Amino acid sequence: MKFFKFFPLACAALMMSACSSDDPSNGGEKPNIASEAQYLAVNIVNVGTTPTRALTGDYQDGSTEESTINKIRFYFFHNDGSPYILNGTIPDINWLENSSITNSGKDTPNGIEQITNSILVINGTVKTAPAKMVAIINPETLTELDNTKKTLAQLTGSLVDTKFYNTTGTTPNDFVMSNSVYATSEGLKVCENKISGFVYSDATNATAHPVDIYVERVAAKVKASLTGAEFQDGASSTWGAGKKGIKVGSYSTYDIYAIVDGWGVADENGKANLEKQIQTSWSDTGLGFSTWTTADYHRSFWETSVPFSATNNIVNHKFTDYSKQPDEFLYTLPNTSATAIPAPATPVNPSDPTIYKNDRTKFLLTAHLMYKDGTSWKNAELCTYKGIDYLGVDVLKNQIAFESGYYVKTSAGSSTYQRITKDDITFVKPTGKADYLVVPALVDDAKTYYINTGTEATPTWEPVTGADANTALANETAQVRTNGMAYYYIPIKHLGTDNTVGEYGIVRNHIYDVKVNSLKGFGTPVYDEGKTIIPTMPDDSNTYLAARINVLQWRVVSQKVDLGK
Repeated sequence: MKFFKFFPLACAALMMSACSSDDPSNGGEKPNIASEAQYLAVNIVNVGTTPTRALTGDYQDGSTEESTINKIRFYFFHNDGSPYILNGTIPDINWLENSSITNSGKDTPNGIEQITNSILVINGTVKTAPAKMVAIINPETLTELDNTKKTLAQLTGSLVDTKFYNTTGTTPNDFVMSNSVYATSEGLKVCENKISGFVYSDATNATAHPVDIYVERVAAKVKASLTGAEFQDGASSTWGAGKKGIKVGSYSTYDIYAIVDGWGVADENGKANLEKQIQTSWSDTGLGFSTWTTADYHRSFWETSVPFSATNNIVNHKFTDYSKQPDEFLYTLPNTSATAIPAPATPVNPSDPTIYKNDRTKFLLTAHLMYKDGTSWKNAELCTYKGIDYLGVDVLKNQIAFESGYYVKTSAGSSTYQRITKDDITFVKPTGKADYLVVPALVDDAKTYYINTGTEATPTWEPVTGADANTALANETAQVRTNGMAYYYIPIKHLGTDNTVGEYGIVRNHIYDVKVNSLKGFGTPVYDEGKTIIPTMPDDSNTYLAARINVLQWRVVSQKVDLGK
């Protein structure tokens, strides 16, 4: 049953860069005269003229996919936040929505934001007008939003979801946007629109007194580029055309280069609140940047994200999943903390655990190490075992096989023994050890192995089970870069100054533009590309990634949006 109508006016662009709006009306609920239809004019407004939060003094327009509106759902509430039930709905609901939307391009060449004008026809079951309203853009993308009635607290304070954009097709699309949230100078939190006093019994008056709704995307955007002058372009005579490489150190007489494979983000949040969660007690000083909220522009630049828990695990990915190329982008969900990362030691150690061992979302770059041997380029399988470096996984396996002292019979029933070789050795992930470490293990632990407890001239062969042999081998850890695989990472910075709460974090509707200046050291080892990476910095490493991160507002190119018929 269709129980509402939208009457389009001069519809223009819906641009979702920023925030919610407050409304000058603060009165109670307005009578619904004679229980007739009530009219509310709504402007969905972009605030692209908000002063930029970018370090470069810039901000970005959004793509067509980032700004497309398929549907808008409007929730209505009484002044106490209870659902304002609409007439003629079974079961009772307190929302209207429209999906008859046509996007028709940019409105002005200078990108000045426009507004989407609509008139909502509201028929309530009571003789009062609704007092408050919340808008959700592209609600069909959400997985946890059902079609039941919602209180204001349920919608804005407790609704958590895992999906805020779609990944169907070649480019993410159908981005969820909701009322922006901020604090006033009086310390009041603004989220919903107060519409009491703006609901009229005729369309003319409603049109003359529209309500502005400011909205922002729930997701954040991450971009990356390789800007350092030391990065070199590959060629057919080096590591291959189309790949960037950079010298990261030396081994023996060889210069070692890191060839960039791809990038992505690690330690992501898997959930987000539909509405931004803020604390009015926050201050610019406490967060470390100015200003954290601005009522004039309907924006705030920090939030409390969904905490990690048994039901919200940190999201990480396999080595092969980090496939984004320089100048590409991806999206992630908010991830902030109420505490600052402690200041590193002095002098700064690039592998300081206070910087790298935390649950902040991180920029992670994958690479494989290479060196030039004569006229050919080879993978630099740099390994470390018992404090000694080796070049080549097979070289290390041979060393471990020799040191182990294990022998096998040359054949069943034979009295002849031979030392195990590299082909008998593999590596496995140990329990309770750092993610980048592996331990040696026997390929076949069902065999019986032997050690010589006598002399070379008169050996005495003592049997050892494969399980016992593996236990002994596991006493020593190794770092193994199979095919030269390694990664570099760094927590993503927000707007805060050093050692403040807001120094690191991901906040919705921001762009984090990572410009990689250089890589140093051999990176964190990767033994198995199919295993999920838990970002960890080697304790004995001088590895680091140097990057500049610009934090930008997200402004969407204006577009015309026609609502309803």
